[in-house]
Amino acid sequence: MIMTAICWTLGTRPTKVPVRQVHMTPELAKAVEMATNMIHSDQILVFLGMAGLMNIVKRIVKSPFWNDEYRDFREYLINRWQDVCSTTEIENIFTSGVVLRDRVTTFIDTLKIWQVWIKSRPALSRNLLVAALDLPERSPMLVKTAMAKVKIEIQYFGMEMILKMDAFVSSQHINVNKAIFVPDIAQQAADLRKAIDELRIRYGDRFPYLKIYRLEGTDRLNYKKYPDLFYAVIATGVANNRISLDSVRHILIDLQTRTDRHIIDAEVKKTLKSEILDEVTIANLRCLNIEPRLFCQRREENDYENEMLSIEEPKD
Repeated sequence: MIMTAICWTLGTRPTKVPVRQVHMTPELAKAVEMATNMIHSDQILVFLGMAGLMNIVKRIVKSPFWNDEYRDFREYLINRWQDVCSTTEIENIFTSGVVLRDRVTTFIDTLKIWQVWIKSRPALSRNLLVAALDLPERSPMLVKTAMAKVKIEIQYFGMEMILKMDAFVSSQHINVNKAIFVPDIAQQAADLRKAIDELRIRYGDRFPYLKIYRLEGTDRLNYKKYPDLFYAVIATGVANNRISLDSVRHILIDLQTRTDRHIIDAEVKKTLKSEILDEVTIANLRCLNIEPRLFCQRREENDYENEMLSIEEPKD
């Protein structure tokens, strides 16, 4: 059902539809008429096509906050569809009562089956996303508007970890720890930043879809090329309870870092202080817009202020 909706949305449609004559009660005839209403059926098909494509990158997960466990994802889709309807100035059949809540729940159940099926077919997933990105200009306005929402959702697909690694050593990153001063990590961070900057300049608007298009140079953004930096990001996430060690254990088994892991683990837990750094590491940090001397001074001043506050706190 979802695959059919995606193909229909992207312009692959049957030229003929077989017709069978069946005896219908007045109630059934009314239901069939509503189901085959061109305006309504178009909305449903494009909605499911949009949802199916988004579902490739945005998984349906149970919400721990609602008795209705899939409320978050349903509301997310309905809100995205409302944006589409507002832009195209059409009635939203999901909020106007034309499509009942129970039927929307059925759609979500179908998407849950779809996400399991499509997960094991990465080549097909990529082909569908490429087709959505390369949608013909002559496509109907409803389809183009829905696919514009898909394009936003699938930006940086497959690049999430690389972007986290780049942000890890950003001068704006408030949780920067002493691991960025490890020479191998500083070198790999500088190499990664250079790769990202060069690819962004080379591909422009297509850069966010680098992994989907598999453009030349995509291999430069493989986390395995930056093992120490990758490990530092994971270790920091584990130390701050943002990442479960069990969830990444299978990735870390074959990861070969240049600096011993126990050294990185120790550095992750330290606050930045003034350090004696080699010139190469200083140069790499400056490539990342991090001035080691000023950065350490700022952290030392913050530590001093915190110590003074603790001294000045009134005792009971």
